[in-house]
Formats: sequence, structure tokens, C-alpha cells
Amino acid sequence: MTGPTPQHVREVCSRQATVNLRFALSAMGIGEANGYRMAKRGELPFKVLRVGAIYKVPTSGLLDALGLSPLEECNRQLTA
Repeated sequence: MTGPTPQHVREVCSRQATVNLRFALSAMGIGEANGYRMAKRGELPFKVLRVGAIYKVPTSGLLDALGLSPLEECNRQLTA
């Protein structure tokens, strides 16, 4: 797993209340196939919501998993 890049931080901060699982896995540096298996087993380091056949990830939980403060980091990234 790699750390978040500035591009990932900007993208996460610009998103709505939830993001899709594919985006969250990319931001965390987790491979897609492994990530979907982990989601099914509840093993990801962030909360995953299942809506029918779709997985959604709360943006605040993704930021926490990335070790970022949602308000401080997003404000810093958006003004930098």
C-alpha cells in the first residue's frame, strides 16, 4: 500500500459525501480485485456501504483511512 498523492487528496476533497469503491481503492493504493474481495469480507480500513450491487464509501471515512483530517487537509489543498 502506498501513501496518498496530492492528486488523490485533491480528488477526495472535491468529491461528494460518498465515492465509489474503485476510486477509494485507487486512493489507498489497493488493487481492484483484492479490494473487492476485502470489501466482501469487511476487511478494508474504511467503511463500505452496499447499495444493491453498488459499493459506496463515505468520503470522511476514506480521508480518515488515508490519515487526513477532512476539514484541515481539504481546506489546505483547496487553498494551496
